[in-house]
Amino acid sequence: MYLATVISNLTVLDGIQFDYATPMNEPNSSWWKLGGRQEGCPMSAAQQARMVNALRTELAARGMSQAIQASEDTDQQRTINSMNGYSATALSNVTCVASHTYGANNPSGVRNLAHSLGKPLWMSEYGMATGPG
Repeated sequence: MYLATVISNLTVLDGIQFDYATPMNEPNSSWWKLGGRQEGCPMSAAQQARMVNALRTELAARGMSQAIQASEDTDQQRTINSMNGYSATALSNVTCVASHTYGANNPSGVRNLAHSLGKPLWMSEYGMATGPG
């Protein structure tokens, strides 16, 4: 997997240490399109789970132990929706529940999800729903 190779190379060649890795960004958002101006990585919950598992496998094969955070969806409800579709293996491979928010739509729900999984919760992007965030 390309991401594991990049993390490994930057660690070995440049001495950069990574604590966390995330294999996708805003996977449940519909506005990302090829050639568009908004970054993203649209994929289903099942595809996200495969990416989480593949990243864990590739990191372990390289003797690396970075924590994996997911789902990095654009808001709390999409994070909940995504992670509710993960396999048990993928959920066990996620170390930290990470979400973005540009207008809170279910903060208590994502907090409860993280708590039920016994994982920390990080808000990795935040904006005021004003466009540029």
